[in-house]
Amino acid sequence: MPNFNNSRIAVVVVIDSESDQLDSTINNAKLLSDQIFLLGINLTDEIRNYIDSIDMSSRLVSVAGLDDYAAAKNRLIDYVELQNSADWLLWMDAGDEFLEDTIPLFKKFVESESDRDSLYVLALQRFAKLDRSRHDLDEETIAVRLIPLKKGLRFSGRVRESIVPSAAKLLIKISAAPGRIICPSKYGDSEMLLRRGHRNLNLLERLEQQGEIIENEKLLFRAEAKFDLGELVEVRRDLVKLINETNIQQLKLEGCYLFWETNLFSPIADDPMTRMLINALDLFPVDMQLLLFMGQHLQKQKRFDLAVRTYDTAIKHGRISIDVWHRLRIIEITVVCMAFVKHLQGENDDAIAILESNLNNVIDVAEYTRHLLNLYIAELHETKARELVSILFGGEELDLIRGAITGACHGSAGRWNEALFTLQKVYSDGCRDQICLRWYSLALIAEGRNSDAVRVIDEWVRLSPENNEAKLFLQAAEHPEHFSEILASVGLNYYATSNNRSKLSEDGNYERVEAGHAIREMIAASGQIDQNSTDNYAASESVATNNNEDEKSNSVFRISWQPANR
Repeated sequence: MPNFNNSRIAVVVVIDSESDQLDSTINNAKLLSDQIFLLGINLTDEIRNYIDSIDMSSRLVSVAGLDDYAAAKNRLIDYVELQNSADWLLWMDAGDEFLEDTIPLFKKFVESESDRDSLYVLALQRFAKLDRSRHDLDEETIAVRLIPLKKGLRFSGRVRESIVPSAAKLLIKISAAPGRIICPSKYGDSEMLLRRGHRNLNLLERLEQQGEIIENEKLLFRAEAKFDLGELVEVRRDLVKLINETNIQQLKLEGCYLFWETNLFSPIADDPMTRMLINALDLFPVDMQLLLFMGQHLQKQKRFDLAVRTYDTAIKHGRISIDVWHRLRIIEITVVCMAFVKHLQGENDDAIAILESNLNNVIDVAEYTRHLLNLYIAELHETKARELVSILFGGEELDLIRGAITGACHGSAGRWNEALFTLQKVYSDGCRDQICLRWYSLALIAEGRNSDAVRVIDEWVRLSPENNEAKLFLQAAEHPEHFSEILASVGLNYYATSNNRSKLSEDGNYERVEAGHAIREMIAASGQIDQNSTDNYAASESVATNNNEDEKSNSVFRISWQPANR
């Protein structure tokens, strides 16, 4: 019978060698409870002083001389039990923040619906980029974060510690609670990655000296530490060993995912990558993320028919392993990838149909709608585009955007005079949406007004400093004589359609319109650039980048293929 009594929550913030963003975590925790415990593990004097400087209301429980995270957490549980001041512990790490919009529902759940014979998982999310801007490498998972204080319920495991084995012995079930915790950036800043990687490797070395065998969780822990340090050859060696030897299916899957991640920073030859993905799908044949990775791999090899079939299988039959870190909005990413490959095959009607059929099922409607808008404009479906844009805008802004769409469709058809007239008007009326800025600058370039185009693109870059599309536009506008080379270097000439190419080529001044046409080709499916390049961009954001000579020599590739931030 459920045990619903007692609902006092205490928040535990775990701190080890990191103090980054600790103050924001403590302030966030105060929204959840007036009881906050800081569990300090092997803290330096510097971090102690920092804690004293930012917070005097929380109770610090410091544990020194321990290489066992489970033991450290258990000491905290013992301490709280002696205080008899809480019934539940909510676990957070330094840098975590409980999503504020979900706090009221979470607190109400604990007060009226929680069962003290249960552990509760919460949704976790982490951004790939430090500024938390939307990115195709953002991830989510679920993990046990809310536990009742019960006799015998304790953590185990010196690394990657878990309370689940103890709960199983006590016949305590695992359920889900409402709420979402935003975790620190996956890749973080380079100094943090180096500190964390060295700290974790040193911990494993001490465990080995004490007779511990590096296998299963410890082997994955070592691979993750080496990943932080950028030692990708060693990472792959550990992961192959893990996948081949462990009997724990979740660890195998995590190993497969991390193996693919290494490919982002130091690409693996096609044959070994293909073999790894085939072997992984033999183990997990309907895992959606592995199917997505396989589709992207086949797409990169230009095996488009197989890529489409793989994406289609993922959409229709794929299963998401929610207890392992996986791509946020993975279904939407897969749908957009499939539509983009259809576009590359010249099957734009199919691409549009794929996006339209899933429009009502997406979470990030704004992002998804942009992909569909770009295809509508490329295929001159002006009426559909003007209707669709009402999802994103309203009032006077909607009228301006619809005007920009009309101008964009003129440009897509090669009617640059009409495009310039229309876009110049909506721009003068205050429209600064990317559709307007993109196509207005294209029209200026197509009409030979490069200096005016540079001025518009400069504003675009200023308004969206992280937008790689805008940066590439600026480069192209400043060096129009190198349009062909720039586009060829990044593969953006994929986006031409024979229909539009012939329309533009009929113009008497071929070189002038070819310059405008070249950028227009890039834009025909610009919304799909980041999906095509998902997991294939140069990792300039992370210390784990493998700085080989090929990457250093191709700066254009690195800039343009990073997912666009909209």
